[in-house]
Amino acid sequence: MNQSNVATKSRPELAPIRSNIEEAKRDLTDHGMTRFLGATTEDEIDAARARVIEQAAGEDAYGCGYHDSGFGSVHEPGGANQRVWNLVNKGEIFRRLMVNPVVLTLMRHVLGEDILLSNHIANIAHKGGLMGKLHGDQVPIETPFPLMANCIWMLHDFTEEKGATRVVPGSHRLAQHPPAEAFETVPAIGPKGTIMIFEGRLWHATGANLTDEPRYALLTAYSRAVVRQQENFTISVAPEVLEACSEEQLTLLGFRTMRGRLGSVDGSDAGTLNLRPKAFSRELRP
Repeated sequence: MNQSNVATKSRPELAPIRSNIEEAKRDLTDHGMTRFLGATTEDEIDAARARVIEQAAGEDAYGCGYHDSGFGSVHEPGGANQRVWNLVNKGEIFRRLMVNPVVLTLMRHVLGEDILLSNHIANIAHKGGLMGKLHGDQVPIETPFPLMANCIWMLHDFTEEKGATRVVPGSHRLAQHPPAEAFETVPAIGPKGTIMIFEGRLWHATGANLTDEPRYALLTAYSRAVVRQQENFTISVAPEVLEACSEEQLTLLGFRTMRGRLGSVDGSDAGTLNLRPKAFSRELRP
């Protein structure tokens, strides 16, 4: 597939927002992305947004807020956009959303049965932030199949003016980084509660928010079990959070041995749940 099949001088078109899982699966195969409405309730979306707002304000108040300009996603104190990292530690609502059955069904369609949570963060785009650099999330991107995929939770209406994520549908088929020349992108707009799931080779960028209202989103990435997670959850999740996690959540965080003894502790068999040990194998002599 050449570049002319992916983007032209005219703006590419997005598939409709779906409410049917099978249609969403076809979109992921054909376009590398899908938008889906109805994965959760309005109450859960409102709860997630309220917790993001509170957490972001708290991190700023304690001097540990992470800000960037939006363009390069590099920490820039005073930058217009704010990211809240490792949401697993920062609210039960976020731990519920990471095991949302619609999201996991679509992720397993893209990545196969054995998946891990790679990261779980919030992105708040304020007025003055720049449009992000067009990129793919996957490292390396040059593979014949996806190694990871992302889910954006739209915590309120996403519009072009508010900085909806910009995408190049079909670019996943190229399995390469975007070239230097500009590509026509399209904003992935959607009403509050919409999720956008896209595989890691799809070209996309944070949009520039031109309004006076912040744009709140959750970014929840998953990977095949053979790929290292972006967030090292086996170290970074707080002990009291681990105690509150379900077995499904612990599995996604990387605490279960998978096929091929991936993630094993002292050779534990596939399927074993490995919590942090209190005793360790050491040098022994008869």
